[in-house]
Amino acid sequence: MDIRTLRYFVEVVRQQSFTRAAEKLFVTQPTISKMLKNLEDELNCTLLIRDGRKLLLTDTGRVVFERGLAILAEFRQLEAELSDINHLNKGVLRLGIPPMVGMLMAGPISLFRHRYPGVALKISEVGGLTVQQAVMNG
Repeated sequence: MDIRTLRYFVEVVRQQSFTRAAEKLFVTQPTISKMLKNLEDELNCTLLIRDGRKLLLTDTGRVVFERGLAILAEFRQLEAELSDINHLNKGVLRLGIPPMVGMLMAGPISLFRHRYPGVALKISEVGGLTVQQAVMNG
């Protein structure tokens, strides 16, 4: 089971229709049907009972749906946090500055802090060899 499969299953339940779920997910209806069949085979259980035009969750289907909602919410949160880090909205920047250069960096550091308030700056004012060694050590 992967995130896409879980997303497809949750959307089928939300939409109460394979066709509407396929439209919402921009895939074909046979793709959704095949995915659900593969998921049921993988889990060795029936998740949905088709009753005419209605889709009913089995007990197992209800558990997968409820846990799927939680997992997808966590996955969206993970994507948002990674986006924040990748777009410099959040994170930590470690900066090693040789003592003679420190005074020249006040302006650029102030500008950086103003432009990226969510990024914490960890500044070490140490000699060039110490900075180089720190970079080499990660």
